Amino acid sequence: MNGSAVGSHRADLITTFASRDIDFVAERLTSLSGASTRVDYFSAPASFSMSLTAARLGSLLLSRVQVRGWSLTRPMEGLTNISIPINGTPLECRCGAHSFEASARNFAAVGRPFETLRARFQEGAAIVFHAPIQALADRAEQLTAKSFSASLVSEMVDRVDLRRPAGEAFARVLKTTFTELVALNSAGLGPLAIAGYEDLLSNLAAVALFPSVAQRIDLSPAQCAPATIRRARDFIKANAAEPIKISSLAAELGLPMRTLQESFRRTFGLAPRAWLLECRLENARQSLSLPARGASVSAVAYDCGFADLSGFSARYRMKYGELPSETLRAARRRFS
Repeated sequence: MNGSAVGSHRADLITTFASRDIDFVAERLTSLSGASTRVDYFSAPASFSMSLTAARLGSLLLSRVQVRGWSLTRPMEGLTNISIPINGTPLECRCGAHSFEASARNFAAVGRPFETLRARFQEGAAIVFHAPIQALADRAEQLTAKSFSASLVSEMVDRVDLRRPAGEAFARVLKTTFTELVALNSAGLGPLAIAGYEDLLSNLAAVALFPSVAQRIDLSPAQCAPATIRRARDFIKANAAEPIKISSLAAELGLPMRTLQESFRRTFGLAPRAWLLECRLENARQSLSLPARGASVSAVAYDCGFADLSGFSARYRMKYGELPSETLRAARRRFS
């Protein structure tokens, strides 16, 4: 199928395509990213090919690309991206005045906002994180309780060091998140994963991209009033079935997220997300012990906020010493 898309598919959160048509690829990349994208041949036209799987995660876009003989030019405008090579030749990049090579073991390339990104990849695969710079700036403010101006963009790194803790953590979570999103979407459960994954990736990206954010969150968190922490606890319990964002809860309470996390842990002995898990497990226990007509383990799990059925079963057994199905069977025997 020379000069045309080999395949194109969209299902819910996931978009995939494979093509050797350079114009088709440019059009799809522009549509996905929202930034005008030009694609050129790196070498002979016959050697060009590209396949892509992209996952939409709220304001974020994650993509995995496999390319050969490819070069890209993109004005970043209000966007930023982080490209992590997985295998193949080094990814050659120039963004504004910065030129560098990115590779799987050392560095990820950063497309800085309001500059033009030029990239060349002779052959290989990469996973790419795309985000509006405003979303990351907002996240930086939530993490630090500090108001940032344009200086935040000026301090952004031009590449992420994958050998340092922040870069290593971001790369590891990005790869895992992408794999999980594709799997959950295949099972029809993609929307259940959006809030938690978007939250975590945005936090890690802000830390990896902005040195001042990384420095500030290393400081000892401030204390907050016990009544505020109780409000957070009660909100989580009342809304446990919903996809709660801990960062949004912190912002609603007027707290840096780390302050909320540390104060919550000191007060109740566990982190907010661990409390959310406890509430979901307790709700599931109650629903399985007093089952509605036609209730099933999977329906109860999803209604209580669990996207991963096997993970739910393992956590339930660890906490209660029996599988969810055993609780449900015992309840049915009692009420039959």
